[in-house]
Formats: sequence, structure tokens, C-alpha cells
Amino acid sequence: MTDVSFLFYSHSEYNDLWPILIDTLHKLPTSCKKYIGVDRNDISGLEGFDTILCYTPSLPYPQKVLSLLEQITTPYVVFIHDNDLIMNFNTDSLSQLMDRIRTESIDRCMFGIVNSTPDTSQTIALQQVNNFSSPTFMVPYDVGPSIWKTESFKRALASVPDATYRNIEQSTIQDFCNTHLKMYAFVSHERAYYVMGRPFPKQFQFLHLCVGGNLYQEPYYMDQKENFILLKQTYPAILKRKTVISNHISFHRLHGI
Repeated sequence: MTDVSFLFYSHSEYNDLWPILIDTLHKLPTSCKKYIGVDRNDISGLEGFDTILCYTPSLPYPQKVLSLLEQITTPYVVFIHDNDLIMNFNTDSLSQLMDRIRTESIDRCMFGIVNSTPDTSQTIALQQVNNFSSPTFMVPYDVGPSIWKTESFKRALASVPDATYRNIEQSTIQDFCNTHLKMYAFVSHERAYYVMGRPFPKQFQFLHLCVGGNLYQEPYYMDQKENFILLKQTYPAILKRKTVISNHISFHRLHGI
């Protein structure tokens, strides 16, 4: 899969997560380049990545990401924020998924599950989410882990150049993606792995660690609770972050998964 690279978006204030990111790189295909984008170039502790890219901190969020994408040469990019930690990533499933993405010229496929479906013989079951409503994810666009056609990602971000990370999901990028791009997500009849009300398939599990820089208490990590406990034990530096309780997290589970 030399036409796919991985781009992790980070910031030096989140350097306590860097050892976790580095220790999970072995889960990813060896044939894919792994990049990380950060806010300055005079840093250490990221030796596990193939290349360290730098963005200008004063730029709006879309322009920061665009500046990183301009340095990516592969037609496809898996884009992941540092806060979405990889718990499981099946490279064989990714290869099958990429075959379908290429064949159907899909612009973006999120790793989250947006709907339950009857039993299917498809190993990788997808659904187009243009003009679709999901109880679990913002669709068709959200900031969660996903596979993008690199040029399509650039076009989407360029449509909202002054958005912020906090408001981009509520911006007109939704209209742009609905109108101009083929946006897909997973559907499943099998068990889903939830974290903060968001389900992921068995093949691609992510743990959304914190919100606004703060950790949540263990129950909020749902099916990733044991992984969260293990992370605290293995990487005690993350315990310096505040722990908060929120009443705004939905524990909604899709029927049957």
C-alpha cells in the first residue's frame, strides 16, 4: 500500500501522548510512511516517525492541516489526531478497504460505525453518508480518524479556511462534502467497540483519550475502559491531566451492535 500514508496531527502541549503514538506505530502497515505534524521543529521524542512535519501555530486549523497535506505525496492519507489512540488496527482489513475505496473513488471513509445492518457477507461493509443522519457521529464530516483521498481533503479544508478545530464540524464544510465528495462510513452487524458513545469496528479501534485536554473518569471510556486503565499504568505522565465529569456524553448504542 505505497499509495497510502499516515498523518498524525499533534501539538507540543500533547507531548505526553507521543510515547503512546510511537508505541502503536507497529500496528500499522510497514509499507506506509508515518508522518506527524507539530507546531515547531525544535523538538525531540518523535524518533519513531518517518518524517516530522511542522505547521505555523498562528494559522487557523484548516490551514495548519492543509500546510501538512501539501507535504504529503501519496494519493491517500489516513488522518488521525494525537488524541485518538490506536488500540487495534488490522492491516489486512485496511488492504481490503483500500481496494474498495480505489475502485469506487471514495473521497473519505471514516473508521466509525454510523449504522447497524443485517448480516452481510461483506468483510468490509460501508454506507454512503452524504445527507445522512447518524446518532453516533457527525456526518458526513467529523474530525475523527479517517481515510481521505488527499486532494479531496485539501478541497474540503480549503472551503472553510478560517474555521477552528472546535467549530469546523458545525461549519459549511458539511455542505461542501455533501455536495462535492463521496463520503462513507462503516455499518456493522457485529459487536462494536464504544468510547464516549462512539462505536468503532473490531478491525479499527480508537480510544478518544481526552476532551479539551482533560481525561474523563473510567466509565466514560465504555468498551475501551480496560485499555484506558492500562494506558494510565503504562504511561503515568498522562495522569498529570485533569479528570473531569461531563453530563453531555451520550451512551447511546446502535441496535444490535
